[in-house]
Amino acid sequence: MRPSLSRVCVGVLVLLSRTAAFAAEPAPVNALAKHVPAEAMLFIAVDGNNDAFAKTALHDILAEPEMKATFQGPLAALSRLVSGAARAKTGLDLDILMPLLKTKVGFAFLGIAPPAAANLPPRPEFLLLAEVGRPDSPASKSVGLLIDHFLNRAGMPPDAFKVTKVAGVAARVTSINGIPVGYATTGGMFVLGSGDALRKVLDANTTKLSATREFQRVAKLTGANELLLVHYEHQALLRQFGPMLRPDRRAALQHPHLGFDNVRSVTVSVAPDGRGIRSAFLLRTNGAPKGILKIFAGKPLDPAIVKLAPRRTKFFYATSFDIGAFLDLSVAMMINAPDQGRDLENYRAAMAKFRDKMGFDLRKDFLACVGDEFAVFGPGLTGAVKLTDPARFKGYIQTMLMKAGEAMREQETEFKRAQFQLRTLTYHGRAITYLDGTGFPFFVQPCYTMVGKYAVVSPYPASLKAYIDEMAGGASLADGADFKAVRSKIGPGASSIYYADSAAFLREVYGLLPLAAGLLKMVPEKFQPLCPDPALLPPPGTIARHLFGSTSGCRVLNDGLLWEAYSPVGLPTPPALGQGGGLASAAVFLGMLLPVVAQGRAAAGEAREAAAAREREILMPQAETKPAPRPVEPDPVPEKRRRKKAPELRAPPR
Repeated sequence: MRPSLSRVCVGVLVLLSRTAAFAAEPAPVNALAKHVPAEAMLFIAVDGNNDAFAKTALHDILAEPEMKATFQGPLAALSRLVSGAARAKTGLDLDILMPLLKTKVGFAFLGIAPPAAANLPPRPEFLLLAEVGRPDSPASKSVGLLIDHFLNRAGMPPDAFKVTKVAGVAARVTSINGIPVGYATTGGMFVLGSGDALRKVLDANTTKLSATREFQRVAKLTGANELLLVHYEHQALLRQFGPMLRPDRRAALQHPHLGFDNVRSVTVSVAPDGRGIRSAFLLRTNGAPKGILKIFAGKPLDPAIVKLAPRRTKFFYATSFDIGAFLDLSVAMMINAPDQGRDLENYRAAMAKFRDKMGFDLRKDFLACVGDEFAVFGPGLTGAVKLTDPARFKGYIQTMLMKAGEAMREQETEFKRAQFQLRTLTYHGRAITYLDGTGFPFFVQPCYTMVGKYAVVSPYPASLKAYIDEMAGGASLADGADFKAVRSKIGPGASSIYYADSAAFLREVYGLLPLAAGLLKMVPEKFQPLCPDPALLPPPGTIARHLFGSTSGCRVLNDGLLWEAYSPVGLPTPPALGQGGGLASAAVFLGMLLPVVAQGRAAAGEAREAAAAREREILMPQAETKPAPRPVEPDPVPEKRRRKKAPELRAPPR
């Protein structure tokens, strides 16, 4: 039996009405953000009673019996220390605050309003919010005790707050130094505000943060279930406090080449998501990102770059970065900064010297052969760079190496016999080009092979051979189950991708436990109760079974940037040293440290010489005596190389 036309129409109308209702339903947002005015320059919310956290791997790790035993004593000692300090300074017992640590608590700063009268100070507007539930709940009682405590400390009578209607809601209001302060509890939410902030919260016509685009976007990522949420309105704060900043700092924040003048707001969120914890950093701009933000954000990566890494890869990082555009931006900043004219002259002189020495231009020739995608992965330290013209790239690299060797031989006499040349060998049908040198202590043999439009580089040809063997089967990191599971958490079209094996990093951290145990034993005795005993920690396998891969990435939006991370702890875990990334970081750190060490050695040498001079002065006899004449001997050293004789030290006159 066919349905009648009227029934079909009714069904269609019902379906359309439900679809419209679903589309009109606002996305879930942070519970506290529904009360905070949208004009807030800063908003911070913490959720101490998040049920979803109990499902995460981090919760399971902290719930391990041995982990509890490890930190039980130090946490109790820290609680006693903080409670004692709080009672000594404020007379406040922290037990009053404990219920508030187990609920949703927030703080918001709306700005500074003009004085209500000529003889009154400006009115700062801020909010304190807490989800207290029923009037007889522990959190509600805690708030009441807290208000009584501060009234007592301020020397104000218990009835200082008078019942007043604010936006139709019964509130308690008083005045402190000419600034109105009030609080109210409505809908299970306690709100304390200064200035006109309380009225804006209670007024239903005030636009709230929950209605803004930033919070709608964040809610899609976190499901409005944040452990931590921070929102900062950059342009609103600059409008009010920009004139108070030093001109140079204000100019830096508003420099058009940097692109910070285009930043509207920054929102940070941390929320449980299944077994992991998701973190997000949303930077919203007025229109598309520009300046240095646009360059560092890059463009969406070619998915093929992930397939360059073997399946056993424990650490992977790829990013889109246009070196040439960054160099052009740096030059533009120097041109438009009069006080950096010398920097521009030095840069142009260096580029001219490079061009004369090499026979080609660094920016127009060499960087034109290099693309805008780079990757590094391990175990080992293997990298990849996208090339636009491999043939020209190889020619330029060879010229640079040869010229660098010539310059070294000209300046350093011990390297007169140094020789550098590029060699090529074939392994399983792939050409490996590597740098070979003699007469110079070069500890690596940089090499590369072409894989499609990418040059895969490595410190040693043997490492590159192992890489070719691993890729022979066709399996890559993109096929790994763990990588695919966590990669889906950061969305498509990423301009940078990071992945690390969290368990491998944990095992390497465990390798440092003997050193940590020794250092903890050196802590002063009064702080020993705050130190955990590493011997009580569970074995690495107990923790590793809760772990999975760590990932992060950045996406470019049409009006901002979104950085996301997903891991067992909420932030990307570092790569283990053995995976190459940590080794590279250590090398960079040591390179930065060497000048400091050199300066320290020079300063120590000067200090030793000064101390020796003072010692000679102290040991010098008080009476002035003339040294016995020394026989004059012919000086075998030529006059040009003769060292200048140090001045004779004499004792001070008595």
